[in-house]
Amino acid sequence: MPEPWTDVLDYACVWADGETEELGVVKKITTNAYWNFGKNYDGTRSHAEGTTFKLTELLQEDWADCRDMSATVHVFAKGIGCSSLNVRRIDGPFVYKPIKPIGMILWQVDTWNFHQVANYSGIYDACLQLDPSNPRISLGEDINGTYKNDLFDSGDWLPGIPFSYTEVK
Repeated sequence: MPEPWTDVLDYACVWADGETEELGVVKKITTNAYWNFGKNYDGTRSHAEGTTFKLTELLQEDWADCRDMSATVHVFAKGIGCSSLNVRRIDGPFVYKPIKPIGMILWQVDTWNFHQVANYSGIYDACLQLDPSNPRISLGEDINGTYKNDLFDSGDWLPGIPFSYTEVK
């Protein structure tokens, strides 16, 4: 089995190829994590809890949740030198507008108890596409601006304090 850190470098270097600035690296890693990581959304379990990310397990599975995808962007970007990146959890519960989760074909509407994203001068969400009339992955949007407008339908929207993963296994 390959070592997880060499896998991080393999993915991150290919995904961020050609970028010389942190912002471009974070955008490309987020976009490629959504489109090219081979994961399917499963919101019932996670490889990331608290500040621990079980990277080795994630790399062996075909499923991921929002914590996994925000941790992927966080750890992969930091692995190639991006220092100003963290993750941010939005507590609810809240009903979300139509989204297309990673690996899914159909747009969905449901309720979340929380959602977690990568945070670098705005929101970077590798877990979903927003807005079926103009589909996009969030790349740098304000957590309480367009991102909230296109994701949040009703309930509680409580953005938490940004944090980092301190243990990666």
